[in-house]
Amino acid sequence: MKLLSTFGLGSVLLFASACTTHTHHPIANNASSAQSLVGSWQLMHEEIRINGKTIPTFNPATHKMMKLFNDTHFAFVSHGDKRPRFTSYQLTLEEKVIAFENFGGGGGRYTFADGYLTEHIEYMNYPNYEGESIRFKITIDGDTLIQEGDYPITRLGLGDADGYLYSVFKRIE
Repeated sequence: MKLLSTFGLGSVLLFASACTTHTHHPIANNASSAQSLVGSWQLMHEEIRINGKTIPTFNPATHKMMKLFNDTHFAFVSHGDKRPRFTSYQLTLEEKVIAFENFGGGGGRYTFADGYLTEHIEYMNYPNYEGESIRFKITIDGDTLIQEGDYPITRLGLGDADGYLYSVFKRIE
């Protein structure tokens, strides 16, 4: 069975997740109308369930990930702590692999309505995601955002079984 690496799925995750766009994106999940998806969020926990098995996809002790939303677009960036400084702008193949394994990013447009976020991925370090749209249920409670939903691993060509992604973010100022 093909599976993404733990960091690979974590950096990918994300992000991706046929709604109408609202200017301020108010949240329906018992949140006040002042709360919003718009802003900066730090990933705290993430896991995916595939065929009944729960797989952690993010380790906050070794990786950091931030997701940003404005009124129309989202972006995310993720990096690991195994990123040595390079000694030249002409990287070796090994240095390129280490850089790829420890840094990821992507983004695009999104729609958000009725508690559902659909991320329309326009660019990503994993090209399989470009042009894809992935829908997630969003729950915001105070400064916590939960993003969860079916994850199309097979459609993306990254495995032979789809999963269910569960991510927890904290708002950052």
